[in-house]
Amino acid sequence: MNQTQNRLPIFLVGSLFFIFVCCISIIALALAAQTFVFRPDRAQTALQTPAPRRALPTVQPAPTPVPLPTIPPALIDNDIETEIYRRVYQRVNPSVVAIRIIDESVLPEDTQDVRPFFFNTGEGSGFVLDTEGHIATNRHVILDASSIVVRFYDGILAPAEVVGEDRDTDLAVIKVDPTGLDLRPVTFGNIDELHVGDRILVIGNPFGNTNSLTTGVVSALGRDVALPDTQFRLPEVIQTDAAINPGNSGGPMLNARGEVVGV
Repeated sequence: MNQTQNRLPIFLVGSLFFIFVCCISIIALALAAQTFVFRPDRAQTALQTPAPRRALPTVQPAPTPVPLPTIPPALIDNDIETEIYRRVYQRVNPSVVAIRIIDESVLPEDTQDVRPFFFNTGEGSGFVLDTEGHIATNRHVILDASSIVVRFYDGILAPAEVVGEDRDTDLAVIKVDPTGLDLRPVTFGNIDELHVGDRILVIGNPFGNTNSLTTGVVSALGRDVALPDTQFRLPEVIQTDAAINPGNSGGPMLNARGEVVGV
């Protein structure tokens, strides 16, 4: 009897512990089932949540165009270099002529309505020396010419003849009848006043294009050039970077005052 009474408390305590363990297990299972069991309300929430959108690239605004620099009108109006070129050309161009060498063998018998320039076999430039009709040019322009025609700035054509030539300087003088012609002689400058870097202007008829102006500077002084039909060399030649092409031969080289300083 005593043994039975002694075991009863132990039995009760064990039963209570077992019941406590079972309760803990049930609670744990319930929590686990709640985690893994599908819930429609949560699924609906997930469907309604929009998927994250990828950020669009940022569009950079177009750069503001940089305004082009403008040339102040006062600077243009006071452009000394341009003014020099304009005035020299206006002053000297009427003194410059185009020279054409005519081959009479290709002229038709009736030459009354024929413009000689259509039959030229050589060309060059020249400039008026005086009001008597003398014109300076290079000797090689009129060398062995049988017939020479001069065209003035205003389009008038006049026949010319050779009145003098110098082989050693490659210079020549031709003459036209001054009657009815607007002859404007050039002014000569002093070559001893030239310096490297001075402005140079050339007016002539390159490639048959009459009344053309090119500009540059004096690149060097005192050069010498060999001539094809003489044993001498041409001294005191002015070197320039101004464009000089076939047809410019015999035209004037001018300083900034419009004076002739070379041929």
